Amino acid sequence: MTGETKRTAEHRRDLDLLRILLVFGLVFFHTARIFDTLPLPEGVKNEPPSATATMFTAFFALWGMPLMFAISGFAVWHSLRRRTASAFLRERVQRLLVPFVFGVVAIVPLQIYIHLKQVDPGANRTYWQFLPQFFDVRLCLDLVNAFICPNPATGLFNTTHLWFLKDLFLFSVLLLPLFLYLRGQRGEPLVGRLAGFLARPGAILLLGLPVAVVEAGLVTSTIGGGWNESTYAILLVGGFLIAADPRFGQAMGRGWWIALVVGLVIEVVYVGGLYILIEVYKVDPLHSYDWGSLLWRAVKSMGAWAWIVAILGFGSRPRPDRDPKGLPKPLGSGELPRRPGLGARVVAYAGEAFLPFYILHQSVIFVIGYYVVQWEMAALLKYLVISLSSLAATLLLYELAVRRTRVTRWLFGMRPK
Repeated sequence: MTGETKRTAEHRRDLDLLRILLVFGLVFFHTARIFDTLPLPEGVKNEPPSATATMFTAFFALWGMPLMFAISGFAVWHSLRRRTASAFLRERVQRLLVPFVFGVVAIVPLQIYIHLKQVDPGANRTYWQFLPQFFDVRLCLDLVNAFICPNPATGLFNTTHLWFLKDLFLFSVLLLPLFLYLRGQRGEPLVGRLAGFLARPGAILLLGLPVAVVEAGLVTSTIGGGWNESTYAILLVGGFLIAADPRFGQAMGRGWWIALVVGLVIEVVYVGGLYILIEVYKVDPLHSYDWGSLLWRAVKSMGAWAWIVAILGFGSRPRPDRDPKGLPKPLGSGELPRRPGLGARVVAYAGEAFLPFYILHQSVIFVIGYYVVQWEMAALLKYLVISLSSLAATLLLYELAVRRTRVTRWLFGMRPK
């Protein structure tokens, strides 16, 4: 490993902070889903829907989950630096599979029950009567659904937002041979050549092309945040590559503002095209193969990657604490200043809480939202009440019911205290 690569191997504290902001920001995104005009088969809805909320959710949906997978790929690279392949797999089971199974069994059913109470208030079905229907599942040859599918007659089983944990676990396992190859002596020259080519001005945006090809050629899954699951696998590998060679980060740091301009332009095209295809041409651009939908999905993909380059590149941009080549000084690439005090303690607390927070937050939002949407008040006030109370309630649940015991920490994917 070269000296530059060793320096890149230092921990990116700015990415830790970014991941925390993304997860905690999901409270405001998923609360907006209550108010937007898009279908929500696992939550509650306010009437009438809001076009403003739709614009808000569309803006973040373009890059939010793709960015999460890219950051996760960066984390995979660092994890494999410290662990053998077998230790890495054990860590993935404990951090992803265990909380996924626990969340689907213990937390998700309440969310689906609340959804059914709103769409079918006359059913008069208790939660305990609902549970057998939720768990009426069948084994199926569907890797995306982890080989578990709902009974076609009931169709109540749903992993809701926990699909992220499931996808990240599956891709971590399936792509492990590729990750090991890219980290090994045989893979280093390939990574080096790719980094050398993409270090040219603007070339880093070309990494979005594989995403565009997959998205245009394959319809989007009904789950997965509005993207095809194969796209997330590509983004995970992309994040891994960014961590593997410092020239990727340097290229992002030099061109982040160009990527931001591209991302903003595509954001307008993305939202406008979505409206035209749905409202004018009456097609579903996520699942259709007409030329307009194919082009829209390809443009959407390039926009997502442009935003990833802009956001990650902003953290890698040349600054006074870096040398003239844009490489960090001894603190490490993108590392935040190590300052003691309240801010550092808050970041440390949130860094430990973000996974349990992610698991809990959406169900909390929809339970609170179920009652608040029935109130007679302005939609904006409802939004503020739901989002802020959900943020506080989720943190309270984490503090009182998760972080204090060894068993609950294990079930939520946390390390021992």
